Amino acid sequence: MPALSKLPALIASCANDADLDAMVDSAVRVTNNHPLATECAQIMSRVLRCAFETRSVDNAINALDQCTGEQILPIIRNALTRVSEPSTDVIADIGMACNLTLGMPGAFHILKNTSTYADAVRTNIYAGGDSCGRAILIGAVAGALYGTGGDSGIPTDWINKLNRLPEVTQCMNHLDL
Repeated sequence: MPALSKLPALIASCANDADLDAMVDSAVRVTNNHPLATECAQIMSRVLRCAFETRSVDNAINALDQCTGEQILPIIRNALTRVSEPSTDVIADIGMACNLTLGMPGAFHILKNTSTYADAVRTNIYAGGDSCGRAILIGAVAGALYGTGGDSGIPTDWINKLNRLPEVTQCMNHLDL
């Protein structure tokens, strides 16, 4: 999952760039020059861009249908067939370690089974294991889906606790969203 850590900022700042796929591939290959890492990076990019564009979890999850990925997509789709089960149980069953083949399916299961940013974050924490790795994908996609404030967005009281809120706000105002 750390292979994906640089992607939320890159995708948010270059979402409308025609060369985004190449930039995503290059960014991941700096630290993880492996086909699975680049496959997962392109999937995250497509899903995150769809989340920004549509603000719909179903559309974001359905963006998986436009992705290629012989290694990871079957595993993600299998986890999504278990949407009626609690994410904590599914993640305990499929595995909680930090590798991409376990983290991505768990992250997508959580996104599909929650409807607010805070619920997604809390469910991820309760699932245990590599919650920080899954949080890379969950936090980015849930933030794109639900925005800030209101009943479903990033809670305002969480935002107000940021030590460098003015700097973060200034950076956010420059994103390509």
